[in-house]
Amino acid sequence: MEAETASPATDKAPAPNGKRTVQSYVAEVKLYDKEAQGWHERGKRIIRRYKDKRSPRDGNSNRFNMLWSNTQTLLPALYAKPAKPDIERRFKDADPLGRVSADVLERCTSYFIALDKTHLANRQCVFDYLLPGRGTAWVRYVPHFRDMDLTGSEEVRGEGPQTSDDADTGDALPKQEVYYEECVTDYVHWQDFGHNVARTWEEVWCGWRRVFLAKDELHERFDETYTKAKVALIPLDHVSKDLNDAKIAETQAKATIYELWDKRDRKVRWFHKDLNEFLDERDDPLELEDFFPFPRPLLTNLANDSLIPTPDYAQYQDQAQEIDELTARIASITKAIKVAGVYDASVQGLTRLLAEGVENQLLPVENWAIFAEKGGIDGAVSFLPIREITEALIALYQAREKVKQDLYEITGLSDILRGASNAQETATAQQIKSNFATLRLSDRQAEVQRFTRDLVRIVAQIIGKQFSIDTIKQISGVRLFDNLQQKQAIQSGQVPPPPGIKQDTLATMLEDPTWEEVEALIRDNCVRSFRIDIETDSIIKGDQQQDRQDATEFLTAAGGFLQQAVQAGQQQPDMIPLLAQMLMFGVRRFPIGKELESAFNVTLRKLEQAAAQPRPPQQSPDAIKAQAQAQLDQQKFNADQQQAHAKIQNDNAQASNKMASDERVAVQKAQYERELQELKMRGEWALRQMEIEASQRMKAYELGMIAQAETAKHEMSLRAQHDLGLQKER
Repeated sequence: MEAETASPATDKAPAPNGKRTVQSYVAEVKLYDKEAQGWHERGKRIIRRYKDKRSPRDGNSNRFNMLWSNTQTLLPALYAKPAKPDIERRFKDADPLGRVSADVLERCTSYFIALDKTHLANRQCVFDYLLPGRGTAWVRYVPHFRDMDLTGSEEVRGEGPQTSDDADTGDALPKQEVYYEECVTDYVHWQDFGHNVARTWEEVWCGWRRVFLAKDELHERFDETYTKAKVALIPLDHVSKDLNDAKIAETQAKATIYELWDKRDRKVRWFHKDLNEFLDERDDPLELEDFFPFPRPLLTNLANDSLIPTPDYAQYQDQAQEIDELTARIASITKAIKVAGVYDASVQGLTRLLAEGVENQLLPVENWAIFAEKGGIDGAVSFLPIREITEALIALYQAREKVKQDLYEITGLSDILRGASNAQETATAQQIKSNFATLRLSDRQAEVQRFTRDLVRIVAQIIGKQFSIDTIKQISGVRLFDNLQQKQAIQSGQVPPPPGIKQDTLATMLEDPTWEEVEALIRDNCVRSFRIDIETDSIIKGDQQQDRQDATEFLTAAGGFLQQAVQAGQQQPDMIPLLAQMLMFGVRRFPIGKELESAFNVTLRKLEQAAAQPRPPQQSPDAIKAQAQAQLDQQKFNADQQQAHAKIQNDNAQASNKMASDERVAVQKAQYERELQELKMRGEWALRQMEIEASQRMKAYELGMIAQAETAKHEMSLRAQHDLGLQKER
């Protein structure tokens, strides 16, 4: 039930005839700005601290940016991946219309939620939630029009053409049609969103956002609703503070336009603070359940007296400032730790000893007695006392760690959450610490999950109420018959099924509802809410191993049940309908089972139809016994025949093998005798050749010996004649 408490601003600016005026809404805006002024200033300072922007008075002192560290730790812990819509039947029963309608909505919603723009908007909202303390998003329905080709047939365009007339001239504008529709999620800056002053969100009856439009954007948006001449007079009152050049700032000036949604009279109005007329006014354009196109914002540290949040940093800013001061002192003392001191200038050689890197060399010192009397080097040099400085530095480090622990106790960001652990602790001790450390984190994760779920619900409602059925068909890709008459005609065989459809797909389409039924359900907010539940999966970093484990668990459970059910159905066919219902009861309890539910339904329906077919009459026990005995006798006769036939075949095979073996032996024996005879002939020929060669060698030897003897005899004769001649000469 809506709150009926009016704010003081509404009473100050009563509307004539009970109608809202621009002044009444401006009063609401001013009252809200007054209440939120302190929070706005604090939020700006917090963002400056996060970005480490320093003013000249801050100097160059060192800082320990705990705010940046905590934000970077919490941001991925609260929102790590885009939300995935999980739309299914509210009750886990056999509801084909609810199942198919949920599947259609989930497919269409997933398309727009998976866009990078939506993911970026959600991440920016969580970022604002962690810093200034509030994150807001806004969903828009954007139809895209195009001029129709009047030469074509209008009947093929579905809903037909749209026409409009120019308000000023009365000239007919070109006929247009919607050719594409989309849901766009906008991030709303935390300073640009507002609502009537309230204690709780249930008391909020109007909400608005500021948009900044340039001159051409104003004409494009409001020329058809406010007249071109008046649009040209809208003040351009917004200039970015970062633009220092006056000429550039003038060209970049924009108008501050308020888009306000009034839940009491369910109207949307656009206005400028300095104008007394609404720029545009429309009656509930989206027809949402909660009217507002934005979910309840992400708000941190709320009490029940105001919706103005308190940033997290405000709860530990004293400790953060103390850590900054200790860090600055540590930096200054660290700079002071160095080798420095004083020495006696009258001692010669001491300067060279300190300044030069001399090795294995002695430096001469005059007046050694006086130098030794003063204590030598110890008496001539005095260094800066580093020990006291280092002790102070260690004390500062210890003090900073103590303040950090105090800060962790305040924020709940313990070391276990940041990934640090003690090696001496057991796994059970670390698990206990982790559970306590994530208690507050789990509460925040649930709040971010709620925010993304509300966004998904708004997108799904816009698709169900505003999108044409042709667009829904194209985005979802689900194949259904258009209406019940077409489905019944195909079932009865009066009309052939559409070409290109496989038999399994056709069977599924005949089991599923028609587009006419689906459209009727998703258009009705009440019926849709009764039968369809819209949730999201986890936005925290998912575990692929867990997804595979869930799929394996489903397949194991379904496969095991099917194996037992098939055996039971074969023994007791009457139990098949019960077993089918038990199987579907289990499949619907698995979230991943909804993708296969349609296939299960078709298969089980076929099994039920087969089980319902008439079975042959049962025979008497005596007939069954006689039939069994006849089958046994026939089996025995067949076995004897097979055995006799096998014996004959075995004998024939043995005889054939024996004949083949004898033939092989005879062939091998003849071949052996031929080889032996050939070897014998080769041996005799070789022996004959050896005898001939030996005889020839012997003859050659004898002839050689005879020739040698003749030669020796002739030489002896010549020598004897020579000796005789010598004797004669004497």
